Parts: sequence; structure tokens; C-alpha cells
Amino acid sequence: AADTDVREWLKTLDVVVVFESTLRSFFGAAHKLGVRQKVLVLNIDWTEPNALLALHAEVPGLQLWAKGNATLVAVASLMHDHFVRNNIANAAAIVAVSVALVPWSIPDAVVREDSRLAYFHSAPSSSTSAFAAASA
Repeated sequence: AADTDVREWLKTLDVVVVFESTLRSFFGAAHKLGVRQKVLVLNIDWTEPNALLALHAEVPGLQLWAKGNATLVAVASLMHDHFVRNNIANAAAIVAVSVALVPWSIPDAVVREDSRLAYFHSAPSSSTSAFAAASA
């Protein structure tokens, strides 16, 4: 509903999936209000590295989903290098738990012409409707 407080709404969720934006305050609120699974689907072109590292540090259990192998490698390397530089133990394990490759593609070929409409284009042009003609 239009008058629903976002904090009250978050309390009802188990999972939050956000696309392409770090939204630090949103993820932070989701975590504090008990959302169990928090997911950011990354767009490496729109993600600022320091913002991503800060978000991951602030939101325990945040999962980062990469849509392609290049993004996975870039984010995993960024995080691993950051953890090693800052003497954070188990850097590789943290990255392995936090970053996942989620194959992303359009599952079906793009249909250029809707074959359902072809019937109407070939229907007889008489006073009989296309529906009536098909029913006859």
C-alpha cells in the first residue's frame, strides 16, 4: 500500500534482492530489521569499488551475485586484495562465501513477429468476423 512504512515492510521479508545499486542505508536497514538473505546483483560498470567494499563490511551475510565471469573475477579480486591488504583472516573463504556467479541470459530467442497476430492479418475481409470465420 502507498502508506506502508518501508521499515515495517522490511520486517515481513526473508530475502531482499537489489539490482545494480549499493543502497547502503537500505541494506543496513534490511539487516537490522531481520531480513535473512540480502543479495546485490552487480553491474560492474555502475559499482564504485570502495562503496562495494564498505557495503560488504557493513552488512553481514551480504551476497554479491555476478552476472558474468568477468564481473566475478573483478569483484573477487577486489575483495581478496582488500582483505589481504588489511590483514583480514580467511580472505579466500570470505570471498568464496560472498561472491557467486549467476549465469544471466535471455532464455528464449527473441521473437520478431508474433505468430498469433498472423491469423488476423490473413483473415477474410468480409462482414464475417475473423472469430466467426474460425468457428465455422
